[in-house]
Order: sequence, then structure tokens, then C-alpha cells
Amino acid sequence: IYLRVLEDLAVAKVAELVAGSKATMDAVAKRHQRLPDVTEIPLAMEPGDFEYLRRHPRKNPVFDCKDGLLHLSYVGRGGVDMLPAVRAVFQAVVSGLERWPELFRRLRLHFVGTTYAYRAEGQYQVLQLARELKLEPYVDEHPGRVPYLTALQIMLDSHALLMVGSELPHYTASKVFPYIVSARPLLVIVHEKSSVVTILRETNAGEVVTFGDNRPVLTMTDEIAQHLRDLLALPPGARPHTRWEAFERYTARAMTARLVKVFDNNVESEGRF
Repeated sequence: IYLRVLEDLAVAKVAELVAGSKATMDAVAKRHQRLPDVTEIPLAMEPGDFEYLRRHPRKNPVFDCKDGLLHLSYVGRGGVDMLPAVRAVFQAVVSGLERWPELFRRLRLHFVGTTYAYRAEGQYQVLQLARELKLEPYVDEHPGRVPYLTALQIMLDSHALLMVGSELPHYTASKVFPYIVSARPLLVIVHEKSSVVTILRETNAGEVVTFGDNRPVLTMTDEIAQHLRDLLALPPGARPHTRWEAFERYTARAMTARLVKVFDNNVESEGRF
């Protein structure tokens, strides 16, 4: 169906496509030569959304941030392509429980919205893996999607945030933007060719562990364990030293300007509105 839609666009002489990931569209273009030009504009983040929540906090349905535990949250989809990175994280937690038990016993890992459905009872993406490694006391999963502002509240209430990426090289996660704007300590495990790596290094918003064809993610377990230990040892309310001037190009205002430019260029080339 997806390829048929693209074929219809080509026949209709659509001037240009806008996509969250140009690399994804390039992979499709290899199988379909008549695609229009593609401009990459990731889904942006409006910093004012977090400012609103800080003034008007809402109930967190997942955990109590005042219970004395160390809550590490991942808010986003799961899937088979992410399981290698999740397994590496879980094995790092097993290692941490052995090496730094007093710290890691306070850890609670939350996976929220791991499916695309609002009602997704029992559609677990990562919990079975946690059970396999006997980590169920430390891991919970809420596969159903939660409302947007609730997802942001969960981020704000977390001691730190975790983001795991796909094993696919072209994986571009727009969810990295709210992770950054939340100003919570952040650990990201992602493919070395993902655009997420560039974004995180430009903004200095979190720690990044990369993997690739010559660096399987399961060989990074010790490095991940060390980063987890550092995150858990941070004092409550700690913030990363984010370069906000570097993040400006990823805001909703900046992305909207890029979209307007696409319209302007195509209207000008057609000589009409």
C-alpha cells in the first residue's frame, strides 16, 4: 500500500515530499525510481509544552516520584528492531546489581507507550525479556500510549531518562527532542549512523553509547552499566549541561521555517499559488 501511494504521487507530478527521515525514504526510492525530491524535516519540539507542565503539573499514572526509588523511564515505541539494545540495557542492569547492589536495587525501569495503540493490554514488547533475565522486580511496561502531556510529565518526574534505538542504521527518532527539552539526565543507546548521534553530540544533552556492524550492541554491556551507575548516582534534580543555542535549530519554530521554505520554493518554481 505504501509503495502504491508513492507511485500515485509520482504520477500526479507531486513536486516534493517532506519526511521525518530522508534515509528511510531513500531506502524506499531504491525500489521505486520515480519518487519526487525529499526534504527531511523531523517532528519538532515546542519547549513551551514543558514550561506549561512545570506551572501546571498533572498526575503521573506510572510511578510515585517521591517514593525514594530511582526511576529511569523510556517513553516511546518498542519492537523487534529495538530488542537487541533493550537486551544490552537489561544485561547491564544485571551487571550493576552484582557490582553496585545498594544503588541498583533502588532502580526502577519504566517502558511507557511501547505500542502504537491506546488500549494495548498484554501487548508487551520488552517485559518478557525482563522476565527471562529475572529483572521483573526492577522493570515494568505500560504498552498502551498515554496522552502527550502525560508522557511529558513522566519524563519530568523521572530521575533520568533512557532512550534505546533500532538496529537499523537509518533510524531517526524525533522523540529525542522532548527527551532533550525535558532537561533530565539522559542515556541513549543507538546505531552509530543514526542522526540521533549527531543531535546529541551537537547539543551535549546526554550520554551516547553507539553500536554498529563492527560493534554489536551486546558487546557494549559494560560501558552501558558504567553509564547507568553514573546516572543513578546523580543527586535529585540534576540537569545536563545542554547547549541550548545548538538546539534552537530543532525547535518547532525552526522546523516550521524549513517547511515554509519548501512551500516557497515550489510555489516560486511553478510561478503560481
